[in-house]
Amino acid sequence: MHKIKKYADKRTAYNNTVEVIRFYISEYRKFLIKNFIEYRREKAAQWGVITDG
Repeated sequence: MHKIKKYADKRTAYNNTVEVIRFYISEYRKFLIKNFIEYRREKAAQWGVITDG
């Protein structure tokens, strides 16, 4: 019985880790996309081109 519980705990820990990693990846991607859009806007402004996306 104890072995099964240990396995279940490991499994839960693994699932939690995966969730955390997924969360960080999605947040990081949002951050990158936001920065990329702002960077493009700045570049466009320097060249006098107005873009909205």
